[in-house]
Amino acid sequence: MNQQIAHIALVVNDYDEAIHFYTGKLNFTLIEDTVLSETKRWVLVAPPGSDGCNLLLAKATADEQKSRIGNQTGGRVFLFLNTDNFWRDYKNMLAEGIIFVREPVIEPYGIVAVFKDLYGNLWDLIEPKKNMLFREARLTDIPQIQMVRNAVTENILSDPALVPDEDVADYINRRGKGWVCEVNNSIVGFAIADLEDHNVWALFIQPGFDKKGIGRKLHDDMLNWYFTQTSTAIWLSTSPGTRAEQFYRQAGWIETGIHGKGEIKFEMTAAQWKLLR
Repeated sequence: MNQQIAHIALVVNDYDEAIHFYTGKLNFTLIEDTVLSETKRWVLVAPPGSDGCNLLLAKATADEQKSRIGNQTGGRVFLFLNTDNFWRDYKNMLAEGIIFVREPVIEPYGIVAVFKDLYGNLWDLIEPKKNMLFREARLTDIPQIQMVRNAVTENILSDPALVPDEDVADYINRRGKGWVCEVNNSIVGFAIADLEDHNVWALFIQPGFDKKGIGRKLHDDMLNWYFTQTSTAIWLSTSPGTRAEQFYRQAGWIETGIHGKGEIKFEMTAAQWKLLR
């Protein structure tokens, strides 16, 4: 036996306005638009690159059908749009004026946010988990941690020898704790908090894995743990004019001055973190 769902009917108010939204705003492909009668058309659209189920845009005629426009599932999420690059599509959709009613979050199954279509139907935008794992760092992770640290394009070490493996081991084993993100069993990001100097010793993401929510997840796990260990404010420093600077500002860190060779110093208090969480 070989069966599959071919189409899902989406009740719309008008064929052309629905086509404009899905092809113009969501970048769907118009698969078919066949006139069946003076009032009825067979309109199929599908996401780019899709070879599975299509959406059948079905124009409502009777009052009962019109009452279902925008609410075919009684307020629940109706449709689920998978993507291979969540942040690319999320930013493009925002630029097109798409309204997100739930902000992006990392769930066990992947990165997800909820948006509305032109009629109010709720959709999940999802980048499925690619064997992504967040966990505490181990001593055996140090070689991969060093690879990530030396691959970054911001806050670059002038000499990799300045941070030997022994220092990393000390920070994750005695002075504080570290966390890593693995994708397909390879470490692509890490964060380390230092309880002795009360600072973020490191938070780095391998190029190509940024803008996927990995840094924010590592950041949040690190601060959640840190403030269970102490109520002392935590600080960090980063080079000005970098994406890292913007990341920390958006995460709620407060600029407190200059550190070292012109780096911006930020601080987070336990009270601030509690409000942000």
